Amino acid sequence: MGALDPKLGPEMAVWANRLREFYNSLGLTLLGLEGLLGIDASTLSRYFNGQRIPEISFLRSLDDAIDKQTGARLKPQVMAAVRAEYLAACLVYEPQRHEVYVLRDELDEARTRLTAAEQTVFELQEQITVEQQRQQELLAGLRELETVAASGLRNAKQLRQERDMALVERGPSPMKVGTRLLITRRA
Repeated sequence: MGALDPKLGPEMAVWANRLREFYNSLGLTLLGLEGLLGIDASTLSRYFNGQRIPEISFLRSLDDAIDKQTGARLKPQVMAAVRAEYLAACLVYEPQRHEVYVLRDELDEARTRLTAAEQTVFELQEQITVEQQRQQELLAGLRELETVAASGLRNAKQLRQERDMALVERGPSPMKVGTRLLITRRA
């Protein structure tokens, strides 16, 4: 591959040089890369010389080729940098395509946020259901305690009445009268 055309803008020169780096690192001929990528050698040559910008899916194909050849994928930060260089060249040389890719990225990001929001809503709904069940259990327990307390109050009232009747039936005694009065005042 010869030198890049000096008339290329800086964005396209950066992009074409990056592609050349990947090509050189694979150690393949253009025909070998053609077989690996399924893209004809003359089109690949135009990509490497900055005469044509591939579709953005070429980046994934290139990563797949590197993986097949070397057994390693591009690191996410490297892929992000390559993608940024690609988009910079697109912005200058094919602005409509750039806009489509930016809109796709925004749509993908919105879908990712929507999925995360849906997951959060699902988790919150599960928490609400658990809390509602817990609240129902607590209310049932409270009703049971109220029933026991009401029963205890009825029993206490009945016991007081029975005690008072027993005291009356026994008759007054000086000590018991005072006690009864004391007890009556408290009740």
